[in-house]
Amino acid sequence: MREQYSFADLNDQPELLEDLQQLEQKIEQQLGRTVNLIAFTPDSSIESDVSNEQHDPDDQSP
Repeated sequence: MREQYSFADLNDQPELLEDLQQLEQKIEQQLGRTVNLIAFTPDSSIESDVSNEQHDPDDQSP
């Protein structure tokens, strides 16, 4: 099963954005090249659809 993701809304979390930017800078210093960190979150509408699916009890697939 493949989950779908959306960008995490961090607009109201300036301290988290600052933490991410500091981590990007630290990684850039260690690697010697630019790194961009992207925050994703599972798409809740997809999760609820998946959790409501009915599964065949005889199905042996993971």
